[in-house]
Formats: sequence, C-alpha cells, structure tokens
Amino acid sequence: RRSHTASLQQIAYATHDTVRETLDVLAAVEEAVGLAAQDETLLSKLPNERPLDPLLALVAADTRPRVRVVVWRLLGMLSSLLGGAAVRQMALELPALLARDLRTICELGADQRAADSEQLAYASLLLTCCVQADADDGASPLFRELSEQVLPDVGSLLAALLEQLERGSVAASDAIDGDAVDGAVLQCILAIHAKLPRQPLESSSVDECDNATLGALLAAESSLRFTQQVLALFNSPQLDAASFEACTLFLRDLVLHPVACHLFYSNDKAVLIDVLLRHLNNVDEASPLRQPLLEVLVGLARNCELVALDHKLDEIVAVLRWHADEAPVAAHRALAADILVCYFADM
Repeated sequence: RRSHTASLQQIAYATHDTVRETLDVLAAVEEAVGLAAQDETLLSKLPNERPLDPLLALVAADTRPRVRVVVWRLLGMLSSLLGGAAVRQMALELPALLARDLRTICELGADQRAADSEQLAYASLLLTCCVQADADDGASPLFRELSEQVLPDVGSLLAALLEQLERGSVAASDAIDGDAVDGAVLQCILAIHAKLPRQPLESSSVDECDNATLGALLAAESSLRFTQQVLALFNSPQLDAASFEACTLFLRDLVLHPVACHLFYSNDKAVLIDVLLRHLNNVDEASPLRQPLLEVLVGLARNCELVALDHKLDEIVAVLRWHADEAPVAAHRALAADILVCYFADM
C-alpha cells in the first residue's frame, strides 16, 4: 500500500519515532503483505520496481531489536512472494547487516531472550536466502563465492553460529521452538559453507584448503551437537534441493579433511553410510550431485577406516560397480572405478 510505503520512508529518516509508532506501521505493512500472498492481483499495486527500498532504508537506519525482527520477517515474506529481482536486491545489500546482527545475538550467550531468538531465526533464514540467490538468468548463482565485500569476516561469523548451535537456542515463541531456531542457524552455516573453497579431493594435507567452516569446527570446544544435526538434516525426507546440495558439500569436505573427519564417531559414520547409500540409489542418474556423493565415499575410505568399520561393504561395492559400469556420466564412472581399485581391490 502506498500510504504504508510513505510512512516507512518517513520513519527510515526519523530517529525520533517511538518503537510503538514504528511497529504499528510495520504491522499494517505485514497485514498488507499477508493479503497480497492470498491475492496476486494486489502485487500489481506495489509502488515501483523496487518495492523493498523503504524496508531496506529502514533496516539500515533503525537498529532497535524489536523493529529489526519485524523487518527481517517482512523481508523474508516478500522474498518468498516476489522472488527474482527482489531476492537479488536483498542479496546485494543485506548480508553484511545480517551478519552483524547474527554476531551480536550470538554474543549474548546465555542472556538471550525469546525476542533475540526470534531475530536470530529470521536473520539466519534471510541470510541463507541471500547467499543462495540466483543471478538474472535464474539458472546460475548470484554468488559463486563469498568475497569480503559481500560477507565480511566470514570466519568469525561461522564460529559464532557454531557456538550458538552447541549452546542451543531458546524458544522464540509458542510457534517457533528452540529446535526450529537451531535449524535455521544450521541451514545458514551450510549455505555459507557451500560458497567457500572445497577441500581438495586428492590431498591428505591439513594445510591445502583454507575453509572457514572446517577451521571454525576444529577450533571449537565442542561440535557434537552440530555434527548430529547435520546428519539428521542429511537424513531428512523433507530436504529441499538447495539444502541437500549444501549438506552434501559440507559432508564431502568434512570427511576429506584428514583431521576434521574424526569429528564423527563410529556410530555417526554408520548412519552416514546408510543415508549416503540411500541418496546414491535415489538421486537422478545424471545428477551433478553424484560427484560429491561419491567423493564422500573417497573421504570415508581414505580417512575414516571405511573398510575396517565393516558396515554395509557389500552394498557399497555394488553401488560403486554400478557407477563404474553403467553410470551415464563419464566422470562418475571414472571416479567409481578409481575408488574400487584403490580401496576395494580385494572384494
């Protein structure tokens, strides 16, 4: 609604407005967005080609937490409703602000309240959306990697988010419990990780990949809760395509790292093998994700004593033989054949 847009523009440059006045305007905007979600004809009444400008100006000028959480929630609603150019606009303007908010909330530690947890959830989801944004063609990513200009000091952000996951979040509301908040934080970590340098496939050195996620994990006092949540996400039947790719790339890098791989216990590795076999049997035969899924097997065999673990080895060999003989993608056939020769020659 144009009147709401005018009010937001006025608020964005007026620091004397009370929180209540600002929240009242935002509540009216949120109601209008909710109506637009049910009636697409209302979208044509948006004021210009950049409908997010008033909200982005507001969030840049107003750091009050109660305002912030509503703006993050509104921007998330609009990203789902408008998609495309609106998401790209957020992706180009918001990551640094979102990262700053996330660090600030994580630093509260045990003093976090429900409102902080709600802001943490929405900021994490919105940063995930920004990082995963598509370019103008809709077929390629907007960010192939995250430069310092896009997301400053990504290492400290990941360390803060990992510490938050280990601590566990408080419930944001009756509808958003602590597990849901932690799930949003986990998705954010994995989305960021997917844009970082990959652990080299052929290397056994700990120094050849400067991966901020793995560095933060190795420096953390504990990572037990995080690794359990990653496995649970990888095993989830409701896993969407973007989360599946991000989760696969993280697990690939983790098990290929000769030190970080040991963050998984034997029982964790058995669960990982079970889920990995299921995905290799179910994913499309020509899917590009077959490559990192197979590379997870390389890491398990090289660094995690896969053969000595003696868990479903016959099934693993059968899957590898199918890939070596029948996979439609030559690179997948070659990799599977190499794994068989290097690690399963006696089977």
